[in-house]
Amino acid sequence: MNVFPLRPRSRANCREGGFTLLEAILACAVFSVAAISLAHSLQLLGDIVTNVRREEEIVRTLRTMLEEQRFLRPLRPGEEELESPLPDVSFRTVVSEFEAQNRDGQPITGLYRVAVVARWREGSQTRERIAESLCNEEVPQY
Repeated sequence: MNVFPLRPRSRANCREGGFTLLEAILACAVFSVAAISLAHSLQLLGDIVTNVRREEEIVRTLRTMLEEQRFLRPLRPGEEELESPLPDVSFRTVVSEFEAQNRDGQPITGLYRVAVVARWREGSQTRERIAESLCNEEVPQY
């Protein structure tokens, strides 16, 4: 009878289903990269939402200021700085005569282009929005 002596098993042959230290470190590194990318994406999304809300507020204010400027009489061509209700936003109004002709080719008088310009800084850029309208010299009747 041939009996094989029992040999102790080496560590290389002893693979029991656990993780090695290197595998655990690599898993932590992959998870860290994914977590950092997610946090950065959420920060960018938050910045975008903040900028969009601010721009919506500026556009609402711009439209309100345009309506106020349209009904000021007398209309005088020129530019004027307006008092800003929003921090870090400057507003100015630009009134100019608008030259137009009717169907018969005769000039239409008393038309003005009224524009309100908002300017603000967003990050390193200067942003600008314009709201404009044509209005008649006569005061509208409601």
